[in-house]
Amino acid sequence: MNYDGKDYPMVLPTKVYPAIIKGLELVNYSGVWTLRFGELDGAQNHDETFTLTWPDGTKDVISFKRINISPMTSFDTWRLNGKKTGMPIVIEK
Repeated sequence: MNYDGKDYPMVLPTKVYPAIIKGLELVNYSGVWTLRFGELDGAQNHDETFTLTWPDGTKDVISFKRINISPMTSFDTWRLNGKKTGMPIVIEK
């Protein structure tokens, strides 16, 4: 995965489960592999882009933007390869 111009390896989870989830995690839900984004600071605005590079060389780009309107209200936008999408984001390979 590439984030903010840096490459990070994908790490499969172990039997040890952290109490606080941060970052990007690969998990298996009933036989379906899922990328799960961890906790984000809800008090900050975000404009993040993640590039997933698959073993076959293809890439998918996920973008997340959060705008805080008030302490209790925010507006989130997710995009997959430039197209607005809802949650969960589904990528079929």
